[in-house]
Amino acid sequence: MRIRSFLAVLFTLASLSTWGQNTDFLDYSVRRARLQPLMSHASLSICVYNVTDDTVLYALDADHALLPAALNKLFTTAAGFSRLGKDFRFKTQMVYSGTIDNRGVLHGNLYIIGQGDPFLGSARFKSTAPDTLFLQIAENLRNEGIRRIDGHIYTDGSLYDDEIVHPTWQWP
Repeated sequence: MRIRSFLAVLFTLASLSTWGQNTDFLDYSVRRARLQPLMSHASLSICVYNVTDDTVLYALDADHALLPAALNKLFTTAAGFSRLGKDFRFKTQMVYSGTIDNRGVLHGNLYIIGQGDPFLGSARFKSTAPDTLFLQIAENLRNEGIRRIDGHIYTDGSLYDDEIVHPTWQWP
């Protein structure tokens, strides 16, 4: 979400109690913010309540039951630490079969074996973005003396099944 959209919503929320109860601009700002690309999969529920006179000043999908995202992160982090330990790191292995000749040609196959790294290939972080990832793979291959592959590149994600979203999860 653009910072201007966020600030407009925040400013309007703060001004409701100061300047009266005109919520048109708040409604416009919230609906506009929901159209931002980063909000495409977000769930949003808003209820602005005046505790002084016991009235709802503004509501948008206020009846939707949502869990706060920060609270969810606490549970998943605790479960991860409990099951994996604080020093756990995801590992993606690159192995090859065959031989490397004196020109740096791998006569065989390259295998990239994933082990569930949720950031691998994620564009959210520069160090894990696809372009950066491919450059890192190329550098690792060069460090092994491999300049060209005369064979195939296989990716192995067999650690997990093909189910992207658990069948009981709600998904748009």
